[in-house]
Amino acid sequence: MLKEAEIHRGDWIDPDNAEVTFGNYADQWLRDRVLKVRTVELYQGLLRNHLLPAFGGVLLSHIDEAAVRRWRKERLDSGPRADRPFGPVTVAKAYRLLHAIFETATDDQIIRRNPCRIDGAGKEESPERSVVSLPAVIADALPVCTGTAGHLCEHALGRAGRPSQGEHRPGRVRDPHCRDDGRAKSGRSAAGDSQVQGRSADRVIPR
Repeated sequence: MLKEAEIHRGDWIDPDNAEVTFGNYADQWLRDRVLKVRTVELYQGLLRNHLLPAFGGVLLSHIDEAAVRRWRKERLDSGPRADRPFGPVTVAKAYRLLHAIFETATDDQIIRRNPCRIDGAGKEESPERSVVSLPAVIADALPVCTGTAGHLCEHALGRAGRPSQGEHRPGRVRDPHCRDDGRAKSGRSAAGDSQVQGRSADRVIPR
C-alpha cells in the first residue's frame, strides 16, 4: 500500500538501483545516447575534468542540492588558477551535463528529485567585447597629414573610407603647396591656391 502511494506521488525509488554511483550511471548514460562524435568528446572531457573528480564514487541518492552548489562554487573559484585555466562558460557546460544526467536518473526512478536547481547556472555568459567600427579604425590609422605625407598615408591604406566626390571631410587639412599627386607646386600656383583657400575658408569656417 505504501509503495503504491509513493508511486502515485512520484516518490518511489527502485531499490535495485539504490546503490548506483554517479560515475557508473554517467558512463551508462553516455553509452545510451546517439550523439555526434564531437559531442561525445565534449561530454567525456567535462566528465573527466569536472564531474567525476567530485561525484564519481558518490551514490546518486547522496548528491543533494548543497553538494551541487559547493561543486559549482569550487569550479568557478579554481578555474583561473588551474594548470589549464577555464572560465564560467566551461562550468556552465558541465552544470548542464550534470543536470541532464540527474534528470534522466529522476525519470529512471533512481532519485526522487534533480539536485541541480540553481537558477541561471547553465547559461553561458562571456564578457562583452567592444566592437570598433571601421570609420573609427580609419580615423586612428590615418592622422591628419598634409602634403606628400598625407598622400602616402592614404595610398598605403588603399584610401579606405574615402568620402564620395564632393563630400567634405571634417578636420582634413590640405597642403596648398602640394598637388594631388603629392608633388610641390610652382611658387605662383602655390601662392594663388593659398589666396583662394584663404577666401574659401572665410566663407566656410564661421568666425
